[in-house]
Amino acid sequence: MEEKTKSLASHAMVYCLIPAAAMIIYGTILYLFNMNLNKVLSSLSYIFLIAGMIYGTLQYRKEFSNGFMTYSKAFTSSFLISLFCIIIVSIFNFIFYTFIDPGIIQQMSDMAREEMMTKAPDLTDQQLESALAMQAKFMSPVALTIMSLIMGTIAGAILSLIMAIFLRKEDKSIPTVA
Repeated sequence: MEEKTKSLASHAMVYCLIPAAAMIIYGTILYLFNMNLNKVLSSLSYIFLIAGMIYGTLQYRKEFSNGFMTYSKAFTSSFLISLFCIIIVSIFNFIFYTFIDPGIIQQMSDMAREEMMTKAPDLTDQQLESALAMQAKFMSPVALTIMSLIMGTIAGAILSLIMAIFLRKEDKSIPTVA
């Protein structure tokens, strides 16, 4: 019987498309209903990422690994799916911040200013302006995209480490070396 093989990277490139599309659609719906700056609702988009990582890894295990998968392969599959998904979503966000609604960055800055004033009401005007000037350096489409890539990659790695524990399935028929 001929065994099918497919690289984890090419598999991940295919299985990242569904969660990426779902995250983009969800984010667009939040934007249309003016709820995109709600941190709780925005963070729920990670549910789509987690579901895509699980589904894609289970499909790889079923189709190309004879139903078995080591922890490292489960981690790699999950991580690559999340990485490619985060790259796609970050590119979309860059396009969104640059061309679709550049004013959203100002709304984010205003929200951060209000939050800063609420959490630290004892700040002097000079301290507040200094903090806001520092924040402004990170409030550009490029900076937001880079931060999104970095934070998404870290979150994807952590999620993959955890999910690989549950997604692995060792082949008990192969003797292990002690």
